Amino acid sequence: MVPKVRALKLAEQALAIDGTDHHTWRIKALLDFMNQDSDAGLAGIHPSPRDPSRSSLLASLGFVQFASRDHLGPGRTAGTAPL
Repeated sequence: MVPKVRALKLAEQALAIDGTDHHTWRIKALLDFMNQDSDAGLAGIHPSPRDPSRSSLLASLGFVQFASRDHLGPGRTAGTAPL
C-alpha cells in the first residue's frame, strides 16, 4: 500500500475513535492536500476553537498549491476556508 494511502486510512481510524482530536484532523487535511484532494483537505480543517493552527495550515496550503502549479488554488481556498 502506498504510504500516503496507508497514512490516510490510519488517520480515518483515529478519527473514528476520537473525532474531536484536532491534531488528527490537521494531519488528515495535510495528507489530503498532499494527495491533491483539496476539497477533502478543506473539509478536514475541522472548525474547532481548540485548534490554534488553522490559519498556519491555510497559509501552508497556499504554498503547497502554488508549488504544485495550481496557481488558482489559493484563491479558491481563501473563499471557501472555514475560519
